[in-house]
Amino acid sequence: HALLCEHHENYLIELASGMFVAVQVKTDSRENIKWKLGEAELVKSISRFCDLEGRYGDAIEGYEFLSNAPPYVPDQNAGEKSQQTSPLRLCEGCVAASDLTGIEAYCREMFDSLQEKIGAVPECLFRVLRKLRFLQGPVLRGLDDSVSHSVVPKLPGCANLPAIRCCQVRDDLISLVQGACHLKTQGVDGVMDYIASNGRPQTILR
Repeated sequence: HALLCEHHENYLIELASGMFVAVQVKTDSRENIKWKLGEAELVKSISRFCDLEGRYGDAIEGYEFLSNAPPYVPDQNAGEKSQQTSPLRLCEGCVAASDLTGIEAYCREMFDSLQEKIGAVPECLFRVLRKLRFLQGPVLRGLDDSVSHSVVPKLPGCANLPAIRCCQVRDDLISLVQGACHLKTQGVDGVMDYIASNGRPQTILR
């Protein structure tokens, strides 16, 4: 329905239902990196999500951590200590529990450690982890080509565009988002809503 750039989060996706999805975008140039619970940027993102949940939780349907790197998923041979660094394992444990007291022992230590680092209210962190999803975007190498050849053709009306036109659409979309990210909505723009032809000033539409 709408995409809000650099508002409460990197991106806020407004759904047709009126609910929102908060998105944190993190890129990492290290080779073969996988996000673990001890990673400072991941902890910081979850902390931000907890702040949002505490203020606007009833209006937020989900939280998304989007990165070019995937979350760490331990294999069957991984030791217990290694398994306790998997953010997916912690989220799955919270989803399986109906409340804080229902978190299985294998996840409880992970939860308590993360809660201590963040300093969030336990119930708030529990709700965030139940709503949290990890999404992986394209790798940094060849990003432009990936967007123009894999993403743009999936957009309405773009399936049959020639490659050069897909590249132009990609550049146009990136330009629109970058421009919107630098716009400010404070001050008279919000005050003058009532005189806009459709009740929403141009800056907010952008």
